[in-house]
Amino acid sequence: MNEDKIKIIGTWKEFDQEDKEKNIVNFDENNNYIKNLKLLNIFIEINGEIINWSYVDPYILKNYWFDHKSKHIENYEYSCFELFTCSCGVAGCAGIWDGIYIKNRKKSIEWRLNERDGYKFMPKKFYSFDKNQYKKAYEDFMNWLREEKSINKKLCVDLGYYEGDELSVEDFLNKKPNF
Repeated sequence: MNEDKIKIIGTWKEFDQEDKEKNIVNFDENNNYIKNLKLLNIFIEINGEIINWSYVDPYILKNYWFDHKSKHIENYEYSCFELFTCSCGVAGCAGIWDGIYIKNRKKSIEWRLNERDGYKFMPKKFYSFDKNQYKKAYEDFMNWLREEKSINKKLCVDLGYYEGDELSVEDFLNKKPNF
C-alpha cells in the first residue's frame, strides 16, 4: 500500500490596523486596541498538495492529532478531530458534520472521512500515513511554534476574532484543553 505524506505548515498573518470591512477589531482584556497582532494560519499539506480549506483549528490539532476520541465524554461515538472548521470554532458552521476518524495501527495512522460529513474538499476519503512521518510532521510544527514564542508581540492563536482570543504562543502551548 502506498503511504500518504503529511505536513503541517504554520504562517503568520499580521493585523496592524482595524479592518472594519471584515469586522476585525482586536482588543485586549482591558479593552485597549492591540497593535501588531499576529494571527496563526495553519495549512495541512498531503502528498505535496495544500488542502484547500480556510481554517485549521489549532486546539484540535494540538489535542486530537493522534486520537479522535473525546477526552471528556465517555462512550462518545463521533469523532472530535474536527481539524477543518470555521474560524468561529464550530465545524458545523463550515458544513463539517463529523470529525475525521483516526485509526492508530502499529506502523501507520489512518484517516477516514465521509463526503456526506462535509469533506468534499478532500482529494481522498482514506489516508494512510507512516506513523513515524506523521509524528514527525506534528513535532516539526510544534517545534516551529516553540521557536516562534520568542516573538515579543501578542499572538492570536484561538478561534475567530473575539475579545479574549489573543494568547502568547507560550500560553497556547501550555494551555490545557477545556472541551
